[in-house]
Amino acid sequence: MKSSTSLSGLPGWAVVAVIVLAVIELALLVIALVVLVRTPRARLTLPIWAWALIIVFVSTLGPIAFLVAGRRPAELSGEAAQPAHRAGAGSAADLLYGPKSPTDPGSRP
Repeated sequence: MKSSTSLSGLPGWAVVAVIVLAVIELALLVIALVVLVRTPRARLTLPIWAWALIIVFVSTLGPIAFLVAGRRPAELSGEAAQPAHRAGAGSAADLLYGPKSPTDPGSRP
């Protein structure tokens, strides 16, 4: 019994699907490895060598697992750590343009 494993025996839509899935998997692999190399070691949840092995050898799920759970959140410092919305800030216009000053022509006492 001889079986053919070439793509030429598949219908056209199946060949396109296989190519699209292969490109997606390759893109995930490259993106995950680039993010792994650029991420500071202190933010990784596992050692870099362990994540590299998982990304390369666990097919599609390895890169997805790293991108979802492989990094700790970045520590915010200074002004970035302050919440964008303050309690009692007023209307949306006040948030966008600042509170009205008493000298504005449209302001009421």
